[in-house]
Amino acid sequence: MNSVRFVHTADWQLGMRRHVLGERHSSFDDARLASIRAVVAAAENEAAEFILVTGDVFDENSVAPVYVIRALDALGKTSVPVYLLPGNHDLFGPGSVYSSETFVRHASENVHVITDSSPVEVREGVHIVGLPVVSKNPAPADLEQLVSEFPLPVGEGIRILALHGGTDFVFSGTEPGGADFAVAELDALVSEGKVDYVGLGDRHSVTPLGSTGRVWYPGAPEVTAFDDKETDSGKALLVELEPGSGTVEPFVTGSWSMLRIDAPVDSAEDIEALRARLEELPDKDRTVVKLTLVGTLTLELAAELDEMVAYFADLFVAAYVRRDSHVARRPDLDDIPRLFSGYASSAATDLTEISLAGGDNAGTAENALALLYRLSRKAGSK
Repeated sequence: MNSVRFVHTADWQLGMRRHVLGERHSSFDDARLASIRAVVAAAENEAAEFILVTGDVFDENSVAPVYVIRALDALGKTSVPVYLLPGNHDLFGPGSVYSSETFVRHASENVHVITDSSPVEVREGVHIVGLPVVSKNPAPADLEQLVSEFPLPVGEGIRILALHGGTDFVFSGTEPGGADFAVAELDALVSEGKVDYVGLGDRHSVTPLGSTGRVWYPGAPEVTAFDDKETDSGKALLVELEPGSGTVEPFVTGSWSMLRIDAPVDSAEDIEALRARLEELPDKDRTVVKLTLVGTLTLELAAELDEMVAYFADLFVAAYVRRDSHVARRPDLDDIPRLFSGYASSAATDLTEISLAGGDNAGTAENALALLYRLSRKAGSK
């Protein structure tokens, strides 16, 4: 056989915490596990010979045992071999999750951890050479040395290079200029026939790199961040290779959406337009929304906006207004006698004037006006 078909995935991030989800976090965990089952199902349906996971299977080495057990249970239900490359979140070092009693006890025979750069023979003529992350400050990768680890001469058999980290074209680390790999170098390895495929991990959006069509990030199989940062996640890759050529097809594995919505809110019409936009979104029980709102509203309309956001926070998995939103909340001066009476009316006038003047105290005055309005409404309802 001179061809091979496999599934490439990465960045499962099992155990990842999203505090915005609060008590609904369990549904996020369930979705991540469902995406792994989707990866396994695709591998079986497409007759893939193996699954390659290029790093960050777990969000940290101290991940709770429940995530390890559930992941290994999902992987143990298939006979397809699974190769796990430790990434920067689950690096292979002291205290590694891959050395834990839980992992060792529950890993089935088809699950293999790539702990060094020795070639892994998938079958005769097909080899993986990986570079597991073993330190928080790893030495620069020597790609030529890695390539020299393949046991068969160039042109004989299929060579798959498994890496985890950022590149100089798509950087996903923490410091500018700290990329782990140069795209030109990876591309050259493929174009020169030294490697048939480079499977990367660390970027959570599906991303092809270079000119050969065989250097890829598969992205995360389920969303991990909002769509202003993560543009094409919830997928994995079906890869088919022959020596010197190959095809890569992304396929859907996830079901969640995390959306950023920016909207003006200066009138009742703006609020209704935002309401309609949120109502139209499908799969609300699998959607998280963060709102960036800018505008100036009367206290009555601001209260209506707050009620609407609270309603959608219950309807969606989560919905909230970002802290860098700015919605000025103040009445027209002429409306104050209608909204307030007595000392509250005098206070509302003073606070409105501070808000209108702008400056450092404007936001505090607007928050105080909103509180004063809510208290007045409660008092009036008694």
